[in-house]
Amino acid sequence: MKKIFLSMIIALVVSISMVGCGKTDKKEVSQESQTQQSESKAQYLNEHHFKFDVMGLEYYIPEAWKEKSGISISCVAPGKPGVAYIIGQLPYEFIPTEFNNKMLGKMEELKGSTDEEKQQELFMEYASKVKSFFTIVVLDKNMENEDSEIVKEDLKRKETLFSEYKNADKVAEKNNLECYILYNDTPEQYNFLYKDMVEVSEYTEDENKEFAEVINHIEELKESIKLSKPMTSEDKMKEKMSDNSSINFETKTVQGKEINSSIFKEHKITMINVWSTTCGPCKEEMPELQELYEEIKKENIGVNIIGLVTDAVDDETIELAKKILQVKGVEFDNIIPDEKIKNEVLTWIQGTPTTIFVDSEGNIIDEPIIGAFGKETYKNEILEKLKKSE
Repeated sequence: MKKIFLSMIIALVVSISMVGCGKTDKKEVSQESQTQQSESKAQYLNEHHFKFDVMGLEYYIPEAWKEKSGISISCVAPGKPGVAYIIGQLPYEFIPTEFNNKMLGKMEELKGSTDEEKQQELFMEYASKVKSFFTIVVLDKNMENEDSEIVKEDLKRKETLFSEYKNADKVAEKNNLECYILYNDTPEQYNFLYKDMVEVSEYTEDENKEFAEVINHIEELKESIKLSKPMTSEDKMKEKMSDNSSINFETKTVQGKEINSSIFKEHKITMINVWSTTCGPCKEEMPELQELYEEIKKENIGVNIIGLVTDAVDDETIELAKKILQVKGVEFDNIIPDEKIKNEVLTWIQGTPTTIFVDSEGNIIDEPIIGAFGKETYKNEILEKLKKSE
């Protein structure tokens, strides 16, 4: 699945490639998508066994596709169980293997380059050959008749989506869930994914032959699809954190200062912002977190804020984290995960940003918050927890 990494790089260059991958206009749904970037590593158990807990979906890629670097998920669009009708939408794309390998080679040559013009050229060349392939959709039948804007939008989206494919086969059913796979029969029935953006490059006879062979194995994919009870990030977090309800560490900040969990004793409550260097929403909320830090410090209400950089595990990433903090103007301590944090905290963190509140003994207070919410929300949470502690 080397193509996944190519898509991730290209998505950084041309954000329009992700348009339509999810609904971010509703708070309930956007909190899922906010953590999507950092959760991507946990989306599959290996390169060919995919498991999406939030959708209750699991499947295997057909054996014949394993050497095809040009078959990959173009995006992941989860909907919150109990809120959305479409709780899973996974569109796949196809690009001829030989062409895709050439793109991977060019991407390797551009590695580390800041030349945006060359990056753009690479994307345009890549986009000229990409075709939509199939889409896996998971529906929550219990939500179908709910009178909410999210469900109404989902019903329209379903109608449009199903009309784009010749086949819409129900492949699994479990309790209130239904799973469909949408696909066509021949290469000619599939559209170029970026035809409105670039001049497409029609497939050669050999490329069409490869695509036709790939399509023939959809039946194998259909047989592997299973449904189970969806588990949101919050559900998984509660399940995994039950044995690790306190936080202890002896480590360094990204600036190299020695620090340990005894700092909790200096405050009634400490807010821990868990983030990663690859998480966009994490970086976007940093200026507001710094403002909050300055406010509570000035108000002297017995509260502190620290950061925990989940992927600061080597010199290169630590240096990157340091630069991000400098650019965002963050002055509060941000720590590097030691073995205790890795084994007792990061095992249940489901995505970033995640916000944890602890008392003066390092015990976790209430449930962690997943997603970026802004200064006022965090301030209200702090005040509420202070009131409870009195």
